[in-house]
Amino acid sequence: MPTLTLPATGKATSGTIRRWLKHPNDSVSVGDVLLELESDDGLFEVESAVAGKLEQILAPAGRTLPAQRA
Repeated sequence: MPTLTLPATGKATSGTIRRWLKHPNDSVSVGDVLLELESDDGLFEVESAVAGKLEQILAPAGRTLPAQRA
């Protein structure tokens, strides 16, 4: 099961989930926008890298999470 991590956006070290556009049990295709993420660098859409079904949301809208840097 793939896990979504928040991408690093510019110089920001964290981001806040503004809203989920997909919900548990929704079908997801590659490129579908899953959520809107806000950081010091602006508002970004986070897309799915894989196709399948969104099983669960572990971080609700409003939660601030650290960015994952490669």
